[in-house]
Amino acid sequence: MVEYNLVMSVIGPVVLFAIFVTWDLTRKVERLRLGTRKVSVLILIGGIITALGFVSYVLDIDRPPAVLFVMLGPVLITYSLSESGLVQPKFEMLVQIALMVGSIGLSANKMFYTMLMFSAVSVLLLIDAVAFYRYTPSPQRHFARLASWLLVAFTVVNAVRYGCTPAFVLYVLSIIIWVSTLISLEFYLKDMDKTAQEGL
Repeated sequence: MVEYNLVMSVIGPVVLFAIFVTWDLTRKVERLRLGTRKVSVLILIGGIITALGFVSYVLDIDRPPAVLFVMLGPVLITYSLSESGLVQPKFEMLVQIALMVGSIGLSANKMFYTMLMFSAVSVLLLIDAVAFYRYTPSPQRHFARLASWLLVAFTVVNAVRYGCTPAFVLYVLSIIIWVSTLISLEFYLKDMDKTAQEGL
C-alpha cells in the first residue's frame, strides 16, 4: 500500500502536466475554431482546482475547502466543454461516468472514494474531450477512448480492492496513453501550422 501511494503521488505531477497540455491544445483549437480563449482557461482552472482539492483531502488538510474544490473542478470542466460546443455528450461517456459513480458502492470507505471519484471524473472528462472532439484525428481518438476505458476499469477494480497491483497498472497505463496522445496532438497541430504557413 505504501508503494502504491508513493507511485500515485509521483503520477500526480504527470496528471497536472497533462492538464496543462490539454489547456494548451484547447487554447490553440479555440484560436482556430472559436476565436476565444475563455473556455480553455476554465479547463485549466478546473483541472488544477480538482487536483489541489484531492491532494488536500488525502493529506487531511482542512477537509471542507478540499471537498468544495474537488466538487467545483469537474463542474468547471463540464461547463467549459459544453460551452465550447466542440465536444458533445455521448452515450459512451454517460456509461463511463455511471460505471465510475456506481463503483462507489463497492468501496469500503465510501466517503473517501466519493472524493476520489470526483477527481477521476475530472480526468475522464478531459480524456473524453480528446476522444469525442469532432476534429481529433482517428488514431488519437482511438487511443484516447482506450485511455478513458482503462481509467474506468481502474476505478472499479480499485473500489473492490483499494491499492491492488491490477488497479495501479490500469491507472498508470491510462495516464501514459493519455499523455502520449496529447503530445502527439501537439506535434500534429504544429505540422498543420507549418503546412498552412508554407501554403501562404
